[in-house]
Amino acid sequence: MNWRHFFGWIGVVVLLLIELAGVACLWLSLHYSNASDDSVSVAAEQPLEAPSTPDTISIIIAGDAMMHMPQLYPARQPDGSFRFEECFRYIAPVIAPYDIRVVNLETTLPGKSYSGFPRFGAPDAFLDGLRDAGFNTYLMANNHCCDKGLFGIQRTLQVLDSLEMQHAGVYADSASYHASCPLIIECKGVRLALLNFTYGTNGLPVPTGSVVCSIDTVQLSALIAKAQAEHADIILALPHWGEEYFRTPRPSQRWLAEWLLSHGVDHIIGGHPHVIEPVEVVTDSLFQTHHVVAYSLGNFISSQLQHERSTSLLVGLRWVKDQSGVRFLDHQVIQTWVSRPNISGHRQARVYPMDFPMDSLNGAERAFRDACMTFCVN
Repeated sequence: MNWRHFFGWIGVVVLLLIELAGVACLWLSLHYSNASDDSVSVAAEQPLEAPSTPDTISIIIAGDAMMHMPQLYPARQPDGSFRFEECFRYIAPVIAPYDIRVVNLETTLPGKSYSGFPRFGAPDAFLDGLRDAGFNTYLMANNHCCDKGLFGIQRTLQVLDSLEMQHAGVYADSASYHASCPLIIECKGVRLALLNFTYGTNGLPVPTGSVVCSIDTVQLSALIAKAQAEHADIILALPHWGEEYFRTPRPSQRWLAEWLLSHGVDHIIGGHPHVIEPVEVVTDSLFQTHHVVAYSLGNFISSQLQHERSTSLLVGLRWVKDQSGVRFLDHQVIQTWVSRPNISGHRQARVYPMDFPMDSLNGAERAFRDACMTFCVN
């Protein structure tokens, strides 16, 4: 017997066992990272030093962009126009490094008769503020998309199209739906399919002729199949779901998340509850693929004053395309909060990253920020 070869093979076996043990530990840590019913967990932030590089594709997704009336009045200028740039100025550098920058547009753009809850209608300047901050893709399938009827849907789409902004989830007619749903974005040779859909429209009927994507597994199954037929490398589901103000996902959300993943969706980033719900990483049974599931990102901006409704997440995802195909690299969770005029003394609400310099905030803002932070992590 060649003892050198024998002990060489023993070494190889030992190294393989160590590697398998490491994989098993990783799987256990991911598999049991789900939040309990008593708390909200946020998946640990992954370091994305350069979210967008020549050989990677990246996307960042924000939560609910709402415009209540207390946001409208401070935005009015002496000439009667509106400006919202101040609201998003400090979040712009955070999202700038990403290729695709997505936000849930939870209002319509009716052109006049502006209103807040319960039927939202914002001036076009609200979209201008988001666009100037860097958002280039807008989710429209939410419970307020029908607030201004068919005219609201058509005009909102016209404004988005006039600015060459990508959008998903709501369509002026069936022809647009069949031609443009799901939204396929090609970036650096990678094709991403975005599926945006909602649980409902607050009891308002979807205007005749228009289409709002809904939580309908027959429709969703067809859209996933269409995305695959159109050679999508990545399929993202962006649902408007769950129950408002619940900090843990409902059983229906968990069921649908499992269904979506089992039918070919790669990652799920959700909204609607107006508070943060867990971000989890799900690993498939072969330990080969990681799926990020963010149940609710919370309010990106609103006039809801509670700490938990003033706190939100941005979720970044990154892939690389090489000779082996498109591979998921990592994800990042960025925490944000909203400082309002009643505590800041500034004219308008401002969205800040949670790590915004403390010496740039007054005492009331620092206290508010610290209280918001408790709703981001355990």
